[in-house]
Amino acid sequence: MNHILADLWQRLIKEVQLTIAGTSEAVLSVSERVHRKTQMLRFHWQAATLAHQMEKVSRRVGRTLCDFAISPYGPDSLIRTQEAASICLLEGATAVRLLKQELTRVEGSIRELESEVLLEDLIKIQRDLTNRSAGLSRLIVASDSPAIGLPLAQLNLPVTTHAAALLRGPALLSPPAEVPIRAGDIVILLGPQTELQRAALHFIHRGRGDSGRKRDNA
Repeated sequence: MNHILADLWQRLIKEVQLTIAGTSEAVLSVSERVHRKTQMLRFHWQAATLAHQMEKVSRRVGRTLCDFAISPYGPDSLIRTQEAASICLLEGATAVRLLKQELTRVEGSIRELESEVLLEDLIKIQRDLTNRSAGLSRLIVASDSPAIGLPLAQLNLPVTTHAAALLRGPALLSPPAEVPIRAGDIVILLGPQTELQRAALHFIHRGRGDSGRKRDNA
């Protein structure tokens, strides 16, 4: 009896430890996400402030040059006015350049944080899909793909396989199922792993697809 109680006690302790570890991991994850969001807000505020300062400098230089243009001056003061305008332009250009450099640094920090958040989300999505024997597939349409000229809706993809996105150059095409496919397009498919492998045959080279089908028939 004591042996059974001791075993149950050890199991209970292990369950508690696992629960505490899971809770700590969740708390740390939430804390990191909140910290990133706080940093993101701070960087966006800095970027907006720098952009506003650049605008103020441009306006100040513009007003000063307008004042030089409309102010009456004689032949003796023409050279001095031109020199003052040149100095004004040089100072304004220097100030804008420094602000732009700082803005570039801040925007780089924003992109870095956004990449971290995106990577974290992608890892979670991949884990969720893997636990369900599913996944994402990124396919580049080959130049001799049988899918060229056809919309995704006409490719007879497996029922549980869905087109998450159709990318063409810098554009995200919508709705992806109705747009005729071109060579070089990037197709993002979502579905069970086994069906994704079959769906990929629509987008690869005809030769590869034919050889794959021959192997399957063999």
